[in-house]
Amino acid sequence: MSRRRGGEGKEGAAAEASEEPAFASRSSSSHLISSPNSTSLSEPIRHLSNALTKRATTFVLSDFLYPASDEGALRDALKIATGKHDIVAIRVEDRREAEMPDVGIATFEDSETGRRVWVDTSSRATRDDYARSYRERVDAVEGLLRHYRVDTAVAATGEDYVRELVKLFKRR
Repeated sequence: MSRRRGGEGKEGAAAEASEEPAFASRSSSSHLISSPNSTSLSEPIRHLSNALTKRATTFVLSDFLYPASDEGALRDALKIATGKHDIVAIRVEDRREAEMPDVGIATFEDSETGRRVWVDTSSRATRDDYARSYRERVDAVEGLLRHYRVDTAVAATGEDYVRELVKLFKRR
């Protein structure tokens, strides 16, 4: 989801947005192959398994925020890929996304579906729900990667990622 304040945008996004308050979370991922309307992390992992015939150390650079509908396929793809290759995850994270700022009423737009919703970010309950949901997603991703024994480093935007990569390689 990209954040947009009410009334801003090319064609008056606030006027086109849904009138009902809603909670919305961001989900995007850089990957090699994508479907037209959604992010799929399982597809590039599956492609990796099919494209490389010899065992390789492979780095996957992503925010790992995939849609829930992709989780089963991602589990299957990771199971196969980690059996064939040494997978290393570099999880890109923008720490500002962990908490929703209090900016009043705002319009959120899902960059993949185009769906827009109004959100009252001044509501403590909304902000707490967002932070809890975000943390649960991060914990689920970390648990999934641990389950398949994928070494992981977090590269936070705006911070020195070299230190995290050095720690990763010392662990390996």
